[in-house]
Amino acid sequence: MKLLSVLTLSSILMSASAFAVNCGDTITTKVELTEDLDCSSHTGYSALTLRGDGVLNGKGFKIITPNTNVGIYAEGNLIKVKNVVIEGNAQARAVQGYNVKKLVLNKVTANFMNMGVDYYSESNADCDRLRVSNSDLSSNNIGAKVFAPNCTYNSRFINSDFSNSSSTALVVSAKIVRVKGKHNSIFDGSANGLSLKGTEKVIIRDMDFSDSQITGTQIFVQSSKLVKVVDTVLGNSDEGLHVYDSEEVIVNRSEVINANIGIKVANDRVPTSLDVKNSETGGNNIGLLVTSFGSTIFSNIAIDENNTLDFYSIQNQ
Repeated sequence: MKLLSVLTLSSILMSASAFAVNCGDTITTKVELTEDLDCSSHTGYSALTLRGDGVLNGKGFKIITPNTNVGIYAEGNLIKVKNVVIEGNAQARAVQGYNVKKLVLNKVTANFMNMGVDYYSESNADCDRLRVSNSDLSSNNIGAKVFAPNCTYNSRFINSDFSNSSSTALVVSAKIVRVKGKHNSIFDGSANGLSLKGTEKVIIRDMDFSDSQITGTQIFVQSSKLVKVVDTVLGNSDEGLHVYDSEEVIVNRSEVINANIGIKVANDRVPTSLDVKNSETGGNNIGLLVTSFGSTIFSNIAIDENNTLDFYSIQNQ
């Protein structure tokens, strides 16, 4: 993680009305752009830095920053970035939050970059949440990434566009991950949909990716103590649900259709307990694939009480 000490900062802005915003500035209160901020000649770590309770209202203007690692770097308490277009390079992150208790993005546009937003929290840091609303983070390598190992993460992506992500639309690693519904957000056309890790548990409810045109894996979960997928519809992809090296996996009242592999549960080192119930798979090449890659086999496999499961395969048990 790049720390703030390496940043070259030109000034601290103390009043929205007293100072113009310049490339390299650090913002600690509320400021507004009055025109596009062209940072093409700026080569610091970020174009702007927000600290404490800094608020940036872009008023619809652009931050043009082709030569920095990050468009906006945030560190502190309550940080808000709204109504701004960030234009960077293909290796950069549009917004990076480091140990921010609450980072709010509203009406932020960032495309054709490595990440739309990167929210990073140290394991011993206080953390609240990342909220992204009404934003266009499409056509990036990763739409949004959250690493918050000490946090309970609830899905707060609302009315936002993560479509056409060339790697993964949304990546989340936390102590507890809860994802319920898409909240009118768009993931269509991405190589992969959600990549999730919850050291204690991952709960997925009311997700419908059946028409998302995601070509790879729609939901991938790894290295989690408990994985529970409920009332979720997947399909029309290479893989609907893929769970790897997790202790307990429960799939209930869910459906996967027309995929290469509907549900894949695999392990290498963890003796997984799997329970698939009240669920359906149909039109898949393999409806359910259960397999071990190492010497550790599953502790339990229960696939009873389902409506319909098309061809399933249990390997290396």
